[in-house]
Amino acid sequence: MFNLAGLKGSYLISKNTDILDKIKQQYLINGFGLFNSFYQQVLISAYTNKEVLD
Repeated sequence: MFNLAGLKGSYLISKNTDILDKIKQQYLINGFGLFNSFYQQVLISAYTNKEVLD
């Protein structure tokens, strides 16, 4: 069940280019690569906590 929720969340995030751009920009500011092991967790966290990105 969790994997299905993660896949759905990732799909929704990937459709929202504004959030993706903000996340990528923050990764570059923080000096992290976009393909590290925490990328999916960061995407899901950022999508569910949109006020952090505003």
